[in-house]
Amino acid sequence: MKYRGMLVAFLLAVALTFSVMAADRDVTYENDLAKDLKSLGLFSGVSDTDFDLCRAPSRVEAIVMLIRLLGEEQTAKNGDFEMPFTDVPAWAAPYVGYAYKNGLTQGISPTEFGMGDATAGTYITFVLRALGYSDANGDFDWSKPYEFASDLGVLPSFVNVNKFWRADAVTVSYAALSVDMKYKALSLAEKLMQKNVFTSAEYLDNYSGVKITTKENEGKKKLTAEELFEKCSDSVFYVEVQSENGVPLSSGSGFFITSGGMAVTNWHVIKNADKVMVTLQNGETHEVQAVWDYNPELDYAIISIDGNGYTPLECNPFPLKTASEVYAIGSPKGMKNTITQGIISNSSRVVDQKRFIQTSAAISGGSSGGVLLNPYGEVIGITSNTYNDAQNLNFARPISVIASREIITGTSPSGINWKYMRCEFDKTEFSMLPGETVAVRFDAYYYTTDGEFPSYSIHSSDEEVAIGNAGVRNDEFYIFAKGEGTVMLRISGIRGDSPEIKVTVGEGETVIEHVGVVTSVKSLRLNKGAQKVIKTNSFTVNTDEKIAHLSARSKNSKIAKVEYLSSFPRVTGEGKEGNVVRKDLKSPSPKLIITGIKDGTTEIVISNDITGEEVTIPVTVGDCYNSSYEQLAKYVFENGEYSPSNNGALTYYSLEFGTTALNETLTLLYYPSRKEIHMQVISHFSDTMYFDIIIGEEPFKAYNKSTKNFDLDCAKFSLLIPSKGIKLEGEIPFDGFGDGKDDNVYLSSFTGQSDLRKSLMDAMPKTLVTMLYAFDVVYAEYIPEIAVSDFGFADVDYFAYGIEQ
Repeated sequence: MKYRGMLVAFLLAVALTFSVMAADRDVTYENDLAKDLKSLGLFSGVSDTDFDLCRAPSRVEAIVMLIRLLGEEQTAKNGDFEMPFTDVPAWAAPYVGYAYKNGLTQGISPTEFGMGDATAGTYITFVLRALGYSDANGDFDWSKPYEFASDLGVLPSFVNVNKFWRADAVTVSYAALSVDMKYKALSLAEKLMQKNVFTSAEYLDNYSGVKITTKENEGKKKLTAEELFEKCSDSVFYVEVQSENGVPLSSGSGFFITSGGMAVTNWHVIKNADKVMVTLQNGETHEVQAVWDYNPELDYAIISIDGNGYTPLECNPFPLKTASEVYAIGSPKGMKNTITQGIISNSSRVVDQKRFIQTSAAISGGSSGGVLLNPYGEVIGITSNTYNDAQNLNFARPISVIASREIITGTSPSGINWKYMRCEFDKTEFSMLPGETVAVRFDAYYYTTDGEFPSYSIHSSDEEVAIGNAGVRNDEFYIFAKGEGTVMLRISGIRGDSPEIKVTVGEGETVIEHVGVVTSVKSLRLNKGAQKVIKTNSFTVNTDEKIAHLSARSKNSKIAKVEYLSSFPRVTGEGKEGNVVRKDLKSPSPKLIITGIKDGTTEIVISNDITGEEVTIPVTVGDCYNSSYEQLAKYVFENGEYSPSNNGALTYYSLEFGTTALNETLTLLYYPSRKEIHMQVISHFSDTMYFDIIIGEEPFKAYNKSTKNFDLDCAKFSLLIPSKGIKLEGEIPFDGFGDGKDDNVYLSSFTGQSDLRKSLMDAMPKTLVTMLYAFDVVYAEYIPEIAVSDFGFADVDYFAYGIEQ
């Protein structure tokens, strides 16, 4: 979202080195924007009304802006970060120190940060970084970020990049508020709300993104429908997707963005195509010669046809106000160059964690890839889809999505493998010593034609220096250093892009024979009686392809025991020093199941029989509820989709993990004000049913049938089954405190048929256990440090319910 506008601020310097009076520029407009930012506590000046806008911002002020945009000001001010610069004033040291420590900035020399002015390029680069874009990874060029920022909606045309003042910085900052984070339907402002920089109510009271749009559109002439069609229709064309032998398969629309034949359509229009033909308004037919870039997440494709002299459309990424007039041109149902008129029903509608412009302008099948235009004839969106079973619910992707386009070597549609994987790394350079292993975490995005997740491979430019191996999670791999030198590890996905990791291995004895053992956790906490499954993996170096065996043992099996998790029966064995098991490494990711026996600490030791090297996992058995609640809440908060309601009085964060094979959607919801986390399963078999396990930071009230009252200390969570047409009454046992005793939780009541009610109650234990297992799988993949057993569900024997892990 997929959690995807931004608030910016400057800290006023204690002493101003100079002040340039504006004799040639009126900053009344920018002063109004600065007031809005100040009302949010994010900008300051000489006084409440003088914001010192008529001078260039300093480099220090730019750093303060970046840290505030990241929502990390308190972290910076509360930290103690070392830096080598001697020219930074004391008030700015926490900000510069934080930025330097986290690789956000460098000085002009080894000992000088530089107290001069920040250029427009510097400031805009910082804003783009705050939005999640990276100049280091090639999203944009830091020396000339202007075109990218303009396409994204960060840089209005009236900003003076040559004589860049604080007034211009205010405008750029203000514009960035409503811009989405990279690849997410989460604006920068919403990201800052998540970090409690300000509330949604404060944002709504003190910010209006259309202030930028209104200024941007000043002086432009609104066109009549006839004038607009005459101006734009030649730029829009009909798209026909054909098989290799020319049989029509589907159709859509597209439009030119350069006079040389470069054009835009939706990715979903041309994906899997062998051949793509376009028909212009004058009847000319051309074959698409190349696909220059495509992005399934953002649903765009950049294509080209031969020739010159085409009429390109101008794009305007700045948001229009809801109810503004718009026009759509496309080829619905193959009816070429059809224009429809409507209004913006919602300028920022999030559907399936993607941002859309919702409009009443008619869009039908075949319109996909066409244009949504403002009254000035500028493209504001790519018409994408509609709801077939609803009236006037039509959607366009904001034109700003193509700001991320890469003009790579063009390939004909038939030459493209439409499978796609994209990786993003937080760190791309590592310094190691021979024998060391490091884990590399990354965000991976997969799209394939058959719905299967493609695998990735890791290629080393010199395997005698370092190698890479897949980890125990889908979003990680391991680097193992063998000998001195520098090597590039290339991660090859299904698409042509292959990001690289640079590894420098220092002096040391080259590794002769080695078995690398890795696990999904570094340490464990679990409740007494609870179980956790952890993954293991291994790779061998210079072992002549010997088959290694792993053994795992607990140093004190009276505190925690260990077993290898396999198909029935479990493979176990006893040893002198504790519970010992062995398993061949033919399984790609052998799993261990750790069971807490009694409170205390011990260690699980995993070793191999080739080199005898060991990996040790500390284990603590005790109450995990509070720490696990905090970890889970933090994870959903940082990765979830922000959703305000009731004017900001009740907000929550939702994180969807996809749909299971049983057509059930798994979602985590976090309500900070309620101190609740909901593990929610939505079943789509017939009538939609919602199953909620609610985990609370504090014990919930639970109904006691004997006293007919609610007990405060009965359980820390409750199970709700709200489903239309169902009356569900009764209690379900589980161990709410991990003390070996069953607690009862009251189930909400709804009206419905008695036989359906009985069937649900009979199925409830299996349903509950299935839910627990589904979320255990999610936690093992994304948050391996926790498990559902941490929340009181002790002794869940999945095997007893026919669930094989």
